[in-house]
Amino acid sequence: MESSQNPEVTNAQVLLAVEKTQIETQEIRTLMVSLIQTVTTVKADLESLKYDSTKQKIHNIKVDAFAAATRGSLWRLEEKVERLEKTTIELEGDVMNAIQMLSTHTDAEFRQTRNELASKDHLDRKVDGLEMGIVSHIVRVDEKDTALVISLAQKSVITSSEKDSMLAMSPFPVHG
Repeated sequence: MESSQNPEVTNAQVLLAVEKTQIETQEIRTLMVSLIQTVTTVKADLESLKYDSTKQKIHNIKVDAFAAATRGSLWRLEEKVERLEKTTIELEGDVMNAIQMLSTHTDAEFRQTRNELASKDHLDRKVDGLEMGIVSHIVRVDEKDTALVISLAQKSVITSSEKDSMLAMSPFPVHG
């Protein structure tokens, strides 16, 4: 019953209070709309972060799997390289042995060939002897040819001019 005791509250004051309440309610509604929009944005951002986080996790898993596969490939490659190095070292030893054997064999053959080769002086003497044999053979043949030509000319089988031309062909020409 206060309202009856306080008659001074007027309709104007009530209207003013209602208007203030309406303004405050409108401000509260505006703040609520803004708050709802903010909550919606935050919710969307959280969903996006969850999605981005999931994408990042998937990416990390893929990177880890690739790294593991790469490590495995590198280990296999290292094993192959080590085997190749061992094989190369073994082959190097085999090649060095083969080179040594070839060198020894070639050196022995060279010494044998050098010992079998005649010296230049020996070859010169040999050639000189052969030349003398050939010259003496040609002289004998020429003497026979000359004797035959002279005999044919004496028997008048060939003329004197034919005899002279045949004797001029001799390697050791004789005039007469």
